[in-house]
Amino acid sequence: MSKTDVQQSRRPSLRKLRIDVQEMRTELEAGFDSPREALAWFQRLTVRTRGEIPQRRYQQIAEEFPPTPGHDRGPFLEALLADHAAPDTAYDSQEVRRYFWAWSVLPAFHRALRQLRKDAGSYVGETKEAQDVSRMRYIAMRPAIDEIDRDQEGVLEAFLDGFDEPADVLNWGERLQLATHGEPVQPDLPGGFATRLYTEGVAADVLPETSNTAMLTRSDDTHTRAREWLAAKLLLPAFNRGVRDLAGRAGEEADTAGDEIGDAPSWEVGR
Repeated sequence: MSKTDVQQSRRPSLRKLRIDVQEMRTELEAGFDSPREALAWFQRLTVRTRGEIPQRRYQQIAEEFPPTPGHDRGPFLEALLADHAAPDTAYDSQEVRRYFWAWSVLPAFHRALRQLRKDAGSYVGETKEAQDVSRMRYIAMRPAIDEIDRDQEGVLEAFLDGFDEPADVLNWGERLQLATHGEPVQPDLPGGFATRLYTEGVAADVLPETSNTAMLTRSDDTHTRAREWLAAKLLLPAFNRGVRDLAGRAGEEADTAGDEIGDAPSWEVGR
């Protein structure tokens, strides 16, 4: 996007959303250094597409993450990793990433833009906010959307890091409610996800030889991968549902940062 395009915008929230999404494509094409970095990218994608990525897509993505070291990473996840992180992938990684973008993200961006345009403000003056979209602080000029992005980022990072002790998951569970905008992580589960993590054994079928305490607190490869798998399987879809619900209610604000400025081959995770 040229500087002239930005300055001449009269519906800046739409162009700001395009800038936000464009940054995601740049990161995708560069690839990721680890599965954890890919998870963080998918979290940010949920917000910048305003929850319009199909839930089914997240189910397919979760299948790419191995629950334990004894399972291989899926070919799509391999293709997402930077070449030095997964040098032996059988596919052209760059083309797989671009295919995913064209097949999954562009349609989601289209739907997000159509939803946003309903209440996108139109600026007719010569205000700073209307002229310099690239310096605007909030995602699509929606402070509430920006806030849930920070909540999700913190919750995901804390879960992947693991906890010092099992009781820490209770405080984390309160933060999780904000990150999902009150959407349940497991819709068919009575009570909360954090409650079950603490009291039962949500990963028992994946790690039968260990306790939930070990899954939550240990940093070895086995338990790190289990947390990544659960994040892909449960947290990302809940984040997506929460953003989708919030996006219909978030009001526009032209605040600026000032000086701070389908069914395709399985490895393509098609729709």
